[in-house]
Amino acid sequence: MEQAQFQTLSPEEIGRQLQAIMKSLDGGGYNNFSGGVDALQTGAGALRPENLDHVIKDLTFKDNMATFWKDAPKRDSKTIVTEAVTQDLGTTAGFYEDGGLPQTGTDHFARLVRNIKFIGVQGKVTGVANQQTLIAPAKATETNLKTKAIIRSLDVEGLYGDSGVNERSFDGIIKQFTDNLPAGYVGQNIIDKAGAALEIEDFSDATRIIADNYGNPNNVKLWTGFGAVNEMNQALGTSKQFYVNGNGPIGGTPIGYKLGENSGGIVTPFGAPVEIKTDVFMGKRRPMNLNQAQDATVAVGASTTAATATAVAADESNSVLPVGSVYRYFITTVYLDGESAAHIPADVTLHASTKQKVTITITRTGGATEKGYRVWRLKSPSSNPLSAAVHIGNVAVAGATTTLVDLGAVYDGTTDVFMIDWSEEVFRWDVLLYMQKFDIASLGDYVAWIQRNWSTPFLMQPRKMVLFKNVKSYTLK
Repeated sequence: MEQAQFQTLSPEEIGRQLQAIMKSLDGGGYNNFSGGVDALQTGAGALRPENLDHVIKDLTFKDNMATFWKDAPKRDSKTIVTEAVTQDLGTTAGFYEDGGLPQTGTDHFARLVRNIKFIGVQGKVTGVANQQTLIAPAKATETNLKTKAIIRSLDVEGLYGDSGVNERSFDGIIKQFTDNLPAGYVGQNIIDKAGAALEIEDFSDATRIIADNYGNPNNVKLWTGFGAVNEMNQALGTSKQFYVNGNGPIGGTPIGYKLGENSGGIVTPFGAPVEIKTDVFMGKRRPMNLNQAQDATVAVGASTTAATATAVAADESNSVLPVGSVYRYFITTVYLDGESAAHIPADVTLHASTKQKVTITITRTGGATEKGYRVWRLKSPSSNPLSAAVHIGNVAVAGATTTLVDLGAVYDGTTDVFMIDWSEEVFRWDVLLYMQKFDIASLGDYVAWIQRNWSTPFLMQPRKMVLFKNVKSYTLK
């Protein structure tokens, strides 16, 4: 038998390997740059041979909850302007005289056009960090993080994007739906739950509406947030009436409704399966980024200061805001290149017995890239977390001052939910360039690059979608 050959290491090499192992075991605290472990080290100083037990968990950014963008039907686009020809539903066939002809006739074709938009982010690591040999390479880790950031933005804007606030943004599926749904269908395809949870009957009604508009009731998905699913579960549990395998209402266990991993489950009203898809960004009408300090400034082109605002209550008989409520409003400024932290005017207390509206007056700071504002509302701010705030609307800059009137059309503790015929003839995501990465020149001691996605969501048949407004998403205390 041939004997194994062993390499003889010098004492110096053995010492270096032992030192590297010790650094990995204690997270770099052994003989590090400062002679001890600092509470916070950033940049290249934070990158050493990491603790083997924590590095993978600490450097892995999960995005499995951003499901909308990933699930959407994709189609490769060949141009920066994507188009589709659609057909109207036509009219109802009728009877006419033997051998005669109908009096009028017309075609029902229409061409829809969408501009493909960029979503991108710049990446940067110092030259020192890029040269270090790490368990998780700095540039690869940062590239992965930027990729997830773009996916998150695609997911959020794909749902709630609004080109009316920022022309660089595309319109999300809800904006496209509300803008393009014919007036005669608003009362049918938009259902206001007025703060109630979804019920089995809602699934049945929406499925029938989609089928009546020549949609496929066997290929339907309902998109919602986790809070709305939780409230729906509670409503189903207390109603004691379920539609099971299309056989009518009976009492007992909801066989036609079952939960699944990373999904709200499947509901089968009258034999048509509806897959419930949950997306983390549908928990509220739009996520509010309050991770920054309130009223902080962000580098966004020519203007870096958030607008200021006031909120004032006044009597209004048409308001549905609950009397006696205390509200806190949050206003973020939208720029061409980003969004500011939230400005928070003084809390507003409504009259104890008289219906009132709230007028938010926003004062522009004069920034050249200031395009619009997003407004959130939080009820009972002393007892509710900021995550309970609901997005009540967007408004474009109207001049030195811009106003938004809150009549309570958006209920507290609610979200939007929509059901759609999930086929690329109804909705698709046109992609000119998937994730693209290229290096850019840098004048400092760092490596820089840009990552971007070039695409747009495209809703072609809004009549094959049903929007539930003001769906109960969680219970406010």
